[in-house]
Amino acid sequence: MDFKLSKEQSLIQKMAREFAETRLAPLVEQMEETHSIPREVLLEMGELGLMALPIAEEYGGGGVGYDGYVLVMEQIARICTSVQMLMSAHILGMSILATFGSEEQKKECLPKGVTGDEIFSFAFTEPGTGSDPKQITATATRDGDYYVLNGTKRFITNAKYMGTL
Repeated sequence: MDFKLSKEQSLIQKMAREFAETRLAPLVEQMEETHSIPREVLLEMGELGLMALPIAEEYGGGGVGYDGYVLVMEQIARICTSVQMLMSAHILGMSILATFGSEEQKKECLPKGVTGDEIFSFAFTEPGTGSDPKQITATATRDGDYYVLNGTKRFITNAKYMGTL
């Protein structure tokens, strides 16, 4: 088996490393003190294509697959795990929408996540069940053209960024 990176993978990895070292490293202390990632950083990541690497190109994503995504996540995590975790949950939310969403939802929502204008959130953990998917009690019941959501979530990843960008 050949484990060498392709030219495209090497370029993606290099770009992510340079961004992390030149842009994120000087901000790590500030981000840790404020418990916040500056909006301009997220927008820059969107411009570089880092916010949607595995998302299909037709929605503005990189279409590079999860191998390219992992290479980028490694480079970002070397410098700032907070940014890496935000990206991870953001891309997880985008991937769920890309896989299970309607075409209308994909066209409306994915491009906003690609640019970093909107950050996807992930609500999974519940007070009484933790993060065990077999124990989840929240429900979504169809009511005509809408769904009624019932239940309680806790520790919603990226919730801080919802509606603020």
